[in-house]
Amino acid sequence: MYDLLFAERFQGRAYTPEDAAGFLRWGAAGWLAGTHFLFLITTAAGKIVGAADIKSPDLARAEVGYWMNAEHPGVMTNAVMKLCQIAQQAGYQSLVALTKAHNLKSAAVLECAGFTYAAECTRNEQPYRQYTRNL
Repeated sequence: MYDLLFAERFQGRAYTPEDAAGFLRWGAAGWLAGTHFLFLITTAAGKIVGAADIKSPDLARAEVGYWMNAEHPGVMTNAVMKLCQIAQQAGYQSLVALTKAHNLKSAAVLECAGFTYAAECTRNEQPYRQYTRNL
């Protein structure tokens, strides 16, 4: 997960407890401001093992993102499906998700959760695949 999410941003620097606390503050701030909506995925004991978020309040079309600890396989598809259900209940009409072009596991999660492949695209000079789902 570090290689996919943080290696470029942190330039090899370790993800610290301060980074984790900042992530949680970012999530809480989004809910308070109504700008983005973070959902944490936890174990029964309360340990955070993943997250999914709706990245904007644009009900017509919003991007979603997610990550999961590799020690908990098989959870993310259900989490993304639940995120779609929550988004639909909140009035969202369409969701879009991007995966790095080589991230086949993430593409499989999206396809199993009802997203369809839409296009190749580039973000930060990196190749991505775009998926969409109408709600």
